[in-house]
Amino acid sequence: MRFPRSDWGYGSGTKLHVFHSPLAITNAPAGQTVNEGANVQFQAGAYSLSRVSYQWRSNGVNIVNQTNSTLSLANVAVSYSATYTVVATNTSGAVTSDPATLVVNGNAPIITNAPQTQSVVDGAAVSFSVAASGTQPFNFKWFFNGVPISGATDSSYSIATAHPSDSGSYSVIVSNSWGTVPSAEAVLTVHVPASITSQPQSQTVVQGNTATFSVATTGEGSISYQWLVNGNSIGGQTASALSISNAQLQDVTSYSVLVANAYATVTSSPATLAILPAPLRVANSPPIRTTASRSFGMFTRAQPIQFNTKTTIPMPCGRRWVPATRHRRP
Repeated sequence: MRFPRSDWGYGSGTKLHVFHSPLAITNAPAGQTVNEGANVQFQAGAYSLSRVSYQWRSNGVNIVNQTNSTLSLANVAVSYSATYTVVATNTSGAVTSDPATLVVNGNAPIITNAPQTQSVVDGAAVSFSVAASGTQPFNFKWFFNGVPISGATDSSYSIATAHPSDSGSYSVIVSNSWGTVPSAEAVLTVHVPASITSQPQSQTVVQGNTATFSVATTGEGSISYQWLVNGNSIGGQTASALSISNAQLQDVTSYSVLVANAYATVTSSPATLAILPAPLRVANSPPIRTTASRSFGMFTRAQPIQFNTKTTIPMPCGRRWVPATRHRRP
């Protein structure tokens, strides 16, 4: 008698005795502990007189397309940590191996891109960032001059408007469940650009007088000045004030000043100069005003008159008035 399957048996009288092919796991997979990124292999073996098929499982769930006696896992992540078994099957039935536990340890963070030192001007936006390799998720904590920054727990830290008070050292600590690593310090320097705090003022002066324009500024380091007339540089005028002596009508125009330091250049608002005509003057006008009195002959009452010591008053009939010291009444 031949059996269509690889079972075996024998006949006895009118009875048929059939024995199924035995099946047993002879090489069970062994547990392993590896670091994230490693390659892992589990192997199993079974004894059977008939063909055996395999199905690998992770935490009791079939792993798709893993039906060989060897299970290969490449570049394992922490999420691969599980209990692995294999089910061996032949025509007689199925048997499950003892479980093999895989433990995948994560990698501590390694900083691959540290925060960078920066130099900006007052009012600029600033951003520090860090990048790390290792097993995620990562935790971040930023520090300013060694003091934790409240709420700064992302991979980047930004300052929308930086001021000199923000100058200092910034660093970050990156951590995960397997380790902690601090970054190098990044230094932020906030410079103060030149700026005008008081603009030149328009003015009106009398012709021939002196006109003075001035500007008040603030800023870091040395500040330079260049005065302009109608937008053109005035030679030699590089102080914080511009003086125009003996102002004339041709000086009536617009004046401004260019202010600069190492971090900014700014031009003031224009200021205009207006000239008033000088008042008319009478040449050699007598400076003394006195009163004629009885000291002068022929006057019997006080009369207002102007003269100086060189003044003579012509009179009819060849007469002239002289001071009293030279003429006395009879």
